[in-house]
Amino acid sequence: MTVLRLAWLLRKAGDVRAFLVGATAYALVTALLLITLSGGWAFLAWTDEMAGAYQMLACVALVLLVVPLAYLGAAAARLSARAQDRRLSTLRLVGATGPQVAGVTVLGAAGEALVGALAGTALAAALTPLVGLVPFRGAQLGAALWMPAWLVAAVVAGVMLLGAASAVAGLRRVLVTPLGVRTRNAVPVPSWARLVIAFALVVIGISVTQSTGAIGELLGTAGVFVAILGVFLAVLVAINALGPWALKVWARKRVAKASTPHALLAARTVLDDPQATWRQVSGAAMAGVVAVVGGVGAALSNGIPGDANAADALLGADIMTGVIVTLIIAFAGVAGTALVSQAATVLDREELGRALDAMGIPAGLTAKARVAGLLQPLILVLLVGIGATAVMLFPLAGLALLASPTTVAVVLLVCGAGVLCVWGAARLAGRVARPADVARMPAL
Repeated sequence: MTVLRLAWLLRKAGDVRAFLVGATAYALVTALLLITLSGGWAFLAWTDEMAGAYQMLACVALVLLVVPLAYLGAAAARLSARAQDRRLSTLRLVGATGPQVAGVTVLGAAGEALVGALAGTALAAALTPLVGLVPFRGAQLGAALWMPAWLVAAVVAGVMLLGAASAVAGLRRVLVTPLGVRTRNAVPVPSWARLVIAFALVVIGISVTQSTGAIGELLGTAGVFVAILGVFLAVLVAINALGPWALKVWARKRVAKASTPHALLAARTVLDDPQATWRQVSGAAMAGVVAVVGGVGAALSNGIPGDANAADALLGADIMTGVIVTLIIAFAGVAGTALVSQAATVLDREELGRALDAMGIPAGLTAKARVAGLLQPLILVLLVGIGATAVMLFPLAGLALLASPTTVAVVLLVCGAGVLCVWGAARLAGRVARPADVARMPAL
């Protein structure tokens, strides 16, 4: 039997819901990535004396958006690979050759990613005129957001490669230990070494920040800019190193203090795989950093005395606009990751859910625990991100609150709306269950 024929038969025999969820995930990745890159593309077209400041701020925003978009892409690839792992391991156990399994894996994952990428391109094209209404420097971005066809094609190809590469990475596990996939081996637990790594990165970042004057004398403005971007990257890596360990510690305490069944299930879900939970909520930590840093900058800029020149006043307004846009994209990435990961959880535990229902355990209990297992860590991570960044910028954060409390309130309101969107995405994910299972779920 040819690889194409085998891939087609597997796709027909597979669960169409898993394919649709995976394709939707790739569509969200592609759309958000294209919209983000289109903003940077529009800024690159400026060449006047203020262009450098705007392009630097755009680069900082892109760096901060790397984490939520990367985790959304990883969630899409992971869902696609997991949907195929069990079927492919079965093929391997009944005698399919390694090349056959490899070919089926790559074709299936690349096809799913291509469908999602094309849908995401269409979605981005539909949203671009709306995004073009956002004003910067006193004018709407408009047609400047449209990127050349080769860049769009490169993004689509990159998404396809992401899907294929993730499938190939999981393929080695299927080929070597197909029984391990069927029996679902335990996941590794984060160790305290993450705390040491995070602390070392923070110390390095603080040292670089305090040395910007010397860096500027040696390497000029470009050197300072690269150093600041490096500090941002170090902070992101430190947060991602510390996050799973912190969630493990928090979940262990929640398990000990849980007073209701759904609270215990939610805490156990986080404790069993804190890395998976972190992948879903880590974007909220980045959003917290963006909210404080950007909000402080915008508030102080908006609080400039009346004798400030028009360019500075316009820059302050544009910083506020950029912060809101960045927060919207960041929370859209978090909501997309939550939707994909929670839908994958619902599909993966469908048989277990039916067995628990037959034993008399209400379906609404597990659904409530699933949503709480996402929302509680999300709020915790967001508050810690906001609080830690505010402490680091305490003098400036206090001045910002005094200078422009309205700006701070707007930023916090956007963060609250983002949390509600993630909550809605988690609830929506439960609808991928079969109609008979959904009917038994009460409203959360």
